[in-house]
Amino acid sequence: AVNDLAAQGADYIKISFEPGPGGWPILSFEEARTVTDAAHERGLQVIAHVEDASYLDQAIDSGVDIITHIGYRWQGERLFTDMSNLTPDSTPFSNYDGYDALITRMVEHVALIPTLDVLIGERALDSAPAVGMTEVVRRFHERGGLVAVGDDYPLGVTQPGIPFGEIEHLLAAGLTPLEVITAGTKNAALVCGHGDDLGTLEAGKLADLIIVEGDPLEDLEALRNLKLVMIDGQIAFDYR
Repeated sequence: AVNDLAAQGADYIKISFEPGPGGWPILSFEEARTVTDAAHERGLQVIAHVEDASYLDQAIDSGVDIITHIGYRWQGERLFTDMSNLTPDSTPFSNYDGYDALITRMVEHVALIPTLDVLIGERALDSAPAVGMTEVVRRFHERGGLVAVGDDYPLGVTQPGIPFGEIEHLLAAGLTPLEVITAGTKNAALVCGHGDDLGTLEAGKLADLIIVEGDPLEDLEALRNLKLVMIDGQIAFDYR
């Protein structure tokens, strides 16, 4: 399957470590390791869908490069049911107090695409699930983990275009405006397998960029004031 996808021009390989909403097959460690080895031999990264934190160790051990989503369940049971005693030094995750060590393992081995917007959805931002998932990203980022913007479009509440919902959640998780922009450009290109072509303004890369009015390093709301879109160095949309 990996060979076939690579031959068709896939940018990366994605696998899942849980049954998912449609009864997906659960890969054994040996199967997942075979997938990652085959992908790496062909220069492709492997992204692992993990929403059940009990699979994080297996995903990391199998050699995946990127985790997408936040593990908000543990063996099927929901985590983050009570975050009332959260402190900077606590391990507050209600059903599984080893989660903090898993975050450190993730920092050492994988990049993270949190998709907080689709996972938090319509929940109140001060609700236990929202606080818990945001705290995972905060700790991952503070320990030096690579965070990339991704919103799981077209599922859930996400919309096409600049993912402002995800941006707001990442700001809440402690990323600075510059770090959020980096997560949505350089880091997003890296996890999509296009770090050599996109994501930064450098000689030899595609000049795909937007020009806005205002300073997004001071206020990311400036990204809403779109003035120009360039694709490969050519003006594609001009809103001036």
